[in-house]
Parts: sequence; C-alpha cells; structure tokens
Amino acid sequence: MKVAVIGAGVMGGAIADGVLQTGQTNLIVSNPSPEKLSRFAAVGAQTTTNNREAVAESDFIVLAVKPDSA
Repeated sequence: MKVAVIGAGVMGGAIADGVLQTGQTNLIVSNPSPEKLSRFAAVGAQTTTNNREAVAESDFIVLAVKPDSA
C-alpha cells in the first residue's frame, strides 16, 4: 500500500517520520516547499510539490495542512 502525506510541516513531518520508522518504504510526501522535502528524499521517500500527483499515486492519504491552506 502506498501512503501519501500531504504537508511536511510539524504534524505531517512527524507522521511521515513514523511511517518511515515502521519500515514502510512506499511513501510519498508532498509539500510546496522543496526545502522541507529534502530530508525525506534523503532517506528514500518519494517527494513532490504536486499534491494531485501524490494523491493519484496513493492508496492511503494523510492530509496534514493548516485549514487556511486547504
């Protein structure tokens, strides 16, 4: 199962870290800021700045964005 985390801030980043700690490697993290994505790319997660791409490729989606960003 492929998991997408939309948002790589504090909450989304913590969720993505937790998913990676379980050994799950089928993860895509999406965020508009490439700087926030670099640490996930460094450990082998797929990253993108395109939320639609992340959602289209995933079976399970976690929305971790501020309400005014949605």
